[in-house]
Amino acid sequence: MHPLLTRRRRANDTQPVTALSREQLLWCLQALCRSHRGSCDAERLLDETVEPYSWSSLEAAAEKLGLRCSYRCVRLSRIPPEAMPCLALLQSPAPDRFGSQRPALIVHLDDREARYYVPGESAMRQENLEDLAKLYTGIVLYATPERSTAALEHRESRMFGLSWIPQLLK
Repeated sequence: MHPLLTRRRRANDTQPVTALSREQLLWCLQALCRSHRGSCDAERLLDETVEPYSWSSLEAAAEKLGLRCSYRCVRLSRIPPEAMPCLALLQSPAPDRFGSQRPALIVHLDDREARYYVPGESAMRQENLEDLAKLYTGIVLYATPERSTAALEHRESRMFGLSWIPQLLK
């Protein structure tokens, strides 16, 4: 059984499987902020994050930025389109100084192709879904912005402003 199939196991169980370097963690936080149009001070968050870095520490840091996050083990074909953009962990074809795994920000996924970004490259990659599935480790991090209290208050005030109309028609 994969160590991430059950949520929130002991930190020691998931650390080796989902290890990230400092640069990878920084890239992931910045990619999440850019994709959700938020501002972030990722360097400051990294200073507050305890090593060794993993997807658990990425999830905790992203939640401090105001994102609701959860990582899951899921097949590539089962990632829902409404979850885009999301971070996935890929096997590196040629291990480098960061190891054999690297994160990727998936921005588009359908039944034929995938478009994604990887650290260190500014150009978006476009691959056949079968080719990406060979590199995909099965671990994905979903992130969505928290609903801000200002947006909720605005929606409630709009509703309050129109709530008197049915009373007028009585």
